[in-house]
Amino acid sequence: MDRHDLAASIRSAWTFLEASGLAESFAVADPLPVDPGFRDLILSPDSGHQEIYSYALRNSFYNFLLFDHAFFQFSWKAENDFRFAYYPNPHVSKPDALYKFRKYRQMVLDEKIDEEEFANLVQKMRFDGGVPVFRYEYSENQYDELRHPCSHLHIGIHGENRWAVSRVLTPLAFVKLMVKHYYPAEWAQGVSEVGRVDVHHFEEALIDEKNRCQEVGDEHFSSAERRSFHFG
Repeated sequence: MDRHDLAASIRSAWTFLEASGLAESFAVADPLPVDPGFRDLILSPDSGHQEIYSYALRNSFYNFLLFDHAFFQFSWKAENDFRFAYYPNPHVSKPDALYKFRKYRQMVLDEKIDEEEFANLVQKMRFDGGVPVFRYEYSENQYDELRHPCSHLHIGIHGENRWAVSRVLTPLAFVKLMVKHYYPAEWAQGVSEVGRVDVHHFEEALIDEKNRCQEVGDEHFSSAERRSFHFG
């Protein structure tokens, strides 16, 4: 995927987030540059979800910020080397915590507290971390058959779990997958009645986007890997 196509998909993903009511702030329309501090954090075995999340949020190192202060990152090195990530807010995984977060956010809008006070209140909320971090990576240079898939997902912050993916995901596909599984109320807004049949427009659009995600070629996804478990 070239840089232009990736950037176009980033913009399409933001349009979808606006339509679903999840959008808060569109920070960067292009792939993110390298941030040495963030890179060191994610490579350190001692770093946790909360520490990594707080650094990126504090330094606005993201492309999109959602209403609950979860965020997405998209980076690109070359046509055969790019990375996407979803970092949920580790303080608001539970419904009661999300209610409290919304209450604090409304207090900012009502000018009862400022942004700094809001940030302090959220930081003091109990760490939950119920929703894991998701990273998608595509790297042909790092491909090692049955050991290091070219196209793969990392679930959580443990760096050695790589879930093979037989397609090349786009930013739009990645965003829609996260919304489908972790924002069910907003995802359900894509349903409307057409005639006498309920049509899930978001689901249909996700299927269309899946079909636009190219299959990984045989040189980077072997027949043995296709026979084994993988996301496709």
